Amino acid sequence: MNRRVSFTMNQLKTIAMVFMLVDHIAYVMIERGLGYGGNLYMINRTMRSMGRLAFPIFCFTIVEGFQRTSNSREYLKRLIIFALISEIPFDLAFRGRMFSMDLQNVFWTLAFGLAAMIIYNDVFMAGWKKAIGLLVCFYLPYRFHTDYSVYGVLAIFLMYLFRKEPIKMCMAGYILLLLQNPIEVWAIFGFVLILLYNGQRGRGNKKIYYWFYPAHLMVLVLLKPYVISIFSSLTTTTMLI
Repeated sequence: MNRRVSFTMNQLKTIAMVFMLVDHIAYVMIERGLGYGGNLYMINRTMRSMGRLAFPIFCFTIVEGFQRTSNSREYLKRLIIFALISEIPFDLAFRGRMFSMDLQNVFWTLAFGLAAMIIYNDVFMAGWKKAIGLLVCFYLPYRFHTDYSVYGVLAIFLMYLFRKEPIKMCMAGYILLLLQNPIEVWAIFGFVLILLYNGQRGRGNKKIYYWFYPAHLMVLVLLKPYVISIFSSLTTTTMLI
């Protein structure tokens, strides 16, 4: 595609990682740490809104990855492995304990989205088995509260169905995310970036994109007590002055 501004797949992944980090800093450090005192409420809302750009891009990378991979089952296996690796860092960051069934990390959502595409495209699977398989892929994220729940899985699946028509693909994904939460209105900017995809993989280390998720969550968990302590000290000092 000849565009003045365009992005490779790895550039899109990097952008998504940055905005995801911004979002998680706000959630872990402010919402579940410092609270909403003073100007922190607006700072938190701004950062969380910025973070909405990330998930649409991750959905798109799964759709593209499925079309390009030579072994979709190995791809699915890799997502499940990293879902398991990420669960403790995710629960510590989002729920403050090592294990929680309240919410599961986004790798599970991406894995169920990929599984739905695999089942849909399995030419050897009977129609009724496909229907049951797809229902399972949509039900389990809802039942076990994966990040973005069934809306995230459906967004991936619909984006795959409309993959040959980029505008419709983005509209379908956007509508599903809006149904999940009104704050996803800001996800529109993630879909704009997707429309600037140039079809190239680009330079980058695939392992980084997998390991970044559990690693950054664990770093935030470890840094959180220090950030709260420093902020409290600064607040106390300011009040004394």
